[in-house]
Amino acid sequence: MNLLASFVFLRPAWLLALLPAVLLAILLWRRARAGHAWKRWVDPELLDALLVGGETGRRFGPRPLLLAGWVLAILALAGPSWRNQPSPFAEDEAVLMIALKVAPSMGARDVPPSRQERAAQKIADLLDERAGARHGLVAYSGSAHLVMPPTRDRAVMLELLPDLQPGLMPRTGDEAGQALTLARRQLERADAAGAILFVADGFRDSDIAALGEHRRAGGLPVHVLAVGADPAAAAAAEAGGGTVFELTADSADVEAVARRVQQTARRPSQGEGEKREDGGYWLLIPLALISLHSFRRGWVVSTY
Repeated sequence: MNLLASFVFLRPAWLLALLPAVLLAILLWRRARAGHAWKRWVDPELLDALLVGGETGRRFGPRPLLLAGWVLAILALAGPSWRNQPSPFAEDEAVLMIALKVAPSMGARDVPPSRQERAAQKIADLLDERAGARHGLVAYSGSAHLVMPPTRDRAVMLELLPDLQPGLMPRTGDEAGQALTLARRQLERADAAGAILFVADGFRDSDIAALGEHRRAGGLPVHVLAVGADPAAAAAAEAGGGTVFELTADSADVEAVARRVQQTARRPSQGEGEKREDGGYWLLIPLALISLHSFRRGWVVSTY
């Protein structure tokens, strides 16, 4: 049922060429009827030689096969399609905007060597896990700042990460809402499937409210990689329509983030720009088999 609902012709104007095929079918049917009338008076063994084209003894004569080939060729040219064409850039990962908290609280050493350094290490691991994909970076504390727009240049981001320390930020604080707005704008400019990942050790009630408004407005999923024990991290991820991830000693957390980002990423204008796959090429196979009969002795002549 779904197949029929999605079936279309990419070049439907070619179907008009089926009209001559219908006329040919009627002509062949009338000629066959005339041949059947002679059966009442002529020996069947002689009738095939007497009739022009001599098809009374053939189950599949050249003219019906010519008609079948005609129909198949027209259908192929009309471009039957029943599914979307796979994107040639299917290997391209979703764009991920990372919002990294750079505040004094991130200097705590309950997560060795420190929350800030561990967060930078996990981001570097994530870049490796999603090699070839585009990543952007926003740093925030009392204000939010774009560090890097979406790029595939992993090396540049790795050079910048160690310099993101609380003393670098102009103001101290926890403006996750500003970081969310900045990250969202970058994804809109990229015009690609994407998601937002917060790497932070805490969220205020106002931040969670901002994430909820973002999601209700149709915003992209917001995930959270929680650095340190923060009960508000789960509420923030839920409000943003994403998932919360706890730090692990191995790469399990990074791998889970990469999988989830790809699963939940979507385009703001979903469905636009999709291309249909042309299924007419499959009809060339039976068409080629039919054309093989043209090499049989007398078949080309008998079609006239």
